[in-house]
Amino acid sequence: MRKITNLIILIVIIFCIFSCKNNSKHDIWASEDIPVSEIDKVVAEQMKEIGESYIVIDEKRYSEIEGDVDKGKILVIFETGTCLLGFNKSDLKPDGTVKIVLKKPVLNDSKQKGEKKSVYKGSGLKVIEKGGNIFVTGVVSEEMNKKDHQVKIVFNDSLLGSGTTRLVIKKDSAVLSGVLGTKTYLQIKELIKNHPEIKTLVFENIPGSMNDPVNMHTGRLIRKGGFKIIVPKGSEVASGGVDLFCAGSEKVVESGSKLGIHSWYFNGVSAGDLPENHPAHNAQIKYFSEMMGKNGREFYFHTLKVASSDDIHWMTKDELIKWGMVASDNNDYNEMISDSIDFKYKNETMNLLVEGNMGSKRILIILHGGPGGSALVLNNSDNFSEIMEKRFLIAYWDQRGAGLSTGKNDVSLFTVDQFVDDLDHLIKFLLGNYGKDNKIFLFGASWGGYLGVAYLEDNSRQKKISGWIEMNGVNNFHDNGKTSRSEIVKEAMERVAKGIAVRKWNKIKNKALTFDIDSVDVSEFLKLEKTAEEANSLLITIDKKIKFSSKLSYFKKRPFKLNDALIKDAISINPDISKINIPTLMLWGEYDMVVPLAQGKRDFGKYSSKDKMLKVFKKGGHLPMFHFPEETAKEIIKFVLTF
Repeated sequence: MRKITNLIILIVIIFCIFSCKNNSKHDIWASEDIPVSEIDKVVAEQMKEIGESYIVIDEKRYSEIEGDVDKGKILVIFETGTCLLGFNKSDLKPDGTVKIVLKKPVLNDSKQKGEKKSVYKGSGLKVIEKGGNIFVTGVVSEEMNKKDHQVKIVFNDSLLGSGTTRLVIKKDSAVLSGVLGTKTYLQIKELIKNHPEIKTLVFENIPGSMNDPVNMHTGRLIRKGGFKIIVPKGSEVASGGVDLFCAGSEKVVESGSKLGIHSWYFNGVSAGDLPENHPAHNAQIKYFSEMMGKNGREFYFHTLKVASSDDIHWMTKDELIKWGMVASDNNDYNEMISDSIDFKYKNETMNLLVEGNMGSKRILIILHGGPGGSALVLNNSDNFSEIMEKRFLIAYWDQRGAGLSTGKNDVSLFTVDQFVDDLDHLIKFLLGNYGKDNKIFLFGASWGGYLGVAYLEDNSRQKKISGWIEMNGVNNFHDNGKTSRSEIVKEAMERVAKGIAVRKWNKIKNKALTFDIDSVDVSEFLKLEKTAEEANSLLITIDKKIKFSSKLSYFKKRPFKLNDALIKDAISINPDISKINIPTLMLWGEYDMVVPLAQGKRDFGKYSSKDKMLKVFKKGGHLPMFHFPEETAKEIIKFVLTF
């Protein structure tokens, strides 16, 4: 199972270049079966090809190199630096762009050792294919002094399948880390030969394999050697790394670690889309049957079903027990969970996904925006949700009538009181299922901010919550409508005075001025919100960085009258912020026109909390988590772990 990356298509294209032109007997990308009698010969051939790869900068040659794929580019790693080669999908070859980062040790003024980096860039370099190798030659320029350097890069498919693993002996165990490949096979073989006394392998952050056929034989070496495998706390082992884990004679998955599985590609087609009798499955079925006995075949097809090749499924403790990877009484793996639940209450089946670190004894409930949005937009995001999931549990709750939730389209159930009741029932459910000793934190964004305040203004409910996080929340529709209109007009006039997008800003200003600040009509507020979003789009130039869950395509559309009824009820109710005295963190975008920072600052002053903080994201818009995912996650983590 291929290395986890969102560049699987690129890998397949690279395979097409080399396998078609090189006509090699064994394809490093396909899941083929190399006979045991041939594996050493195949590895020797691939190592010979790896040895043909090199980089020359001016007249200095670097021959000890490794290959990988990173961020849409071919990555070549050598002793003192890295080289990134751009790739043209339409031509199925490198596009002649090169970026080289050289690291040079230096001594600073205090005589302490340091490191200096030199960056060389070039484009339009010559690309030639010859004898199974690709040659990239030309001139690159040093960024700092613009000095030119002659370069020559030679690589092949065997280099890309070499892997980047490091095997380090530590007392009575060997620590393996990095991307698995051809070199890993030799590392394990040499370990068995030179250190027969070591019988424990520690897997530290292994994202997968770049050479599946060889990787399966690495697993066979591990099984024959009788190694115990430990995945330590904080480590992530995925894809081909799980293949190797299955080979352990004894397996230990410590709390706080994660094992990830997914499908792989076969000639541009996801293996999960192939019929079960397709010959492309045979090698993997054979391998897993050797490692897992009668469960092997079923487990293999399970990996294909739970996640596509560009996605990842983190295994639960129940899964590890089911597939015989840990014993049922194993207490080492008791923290990382992923539960998909139908949360049923008062004629509604609400979608609920609970993922993360159960051992933290903290649960963060996502109160999404809208109304009518979904918490799932934040799930499966490496740069936001997964950072937090390592530290505590997150409950992704699709509210009544939103996201994947289904039920009766009864307008009478779409009131603020009912949504507050839903949340209260959810909290009881979470404490009942995951332990009453858990601390509950609420994170409300936009409409979710209103819902959170409406819930917390009641003192008996507030006592159930350890901390409240509000992001650009609407707490008083009328006050916010006035502020939003005022800020839009003010911003528009300032931009027009500077001659910036005059026509667009005048149009936005005129639209905002038509808003009736005394209105109780839902359509008026929605009209102003749309105008505010237009203003935001002119102010915010940062691209959204969050990867949305593929599950969004399955949303069921519910009648507009449901949310209209809820908004109408919310317009008439102004929750009392001053009643909230628990620890509070407010996260706000400086340029938000939907719920302006001026409104947020006024609301911040109303909170009675002794422990309250306001974090403003410069140039951020409505919901900064979409513009600054990592920074937002870190602020939330710091807050949740403090209280």
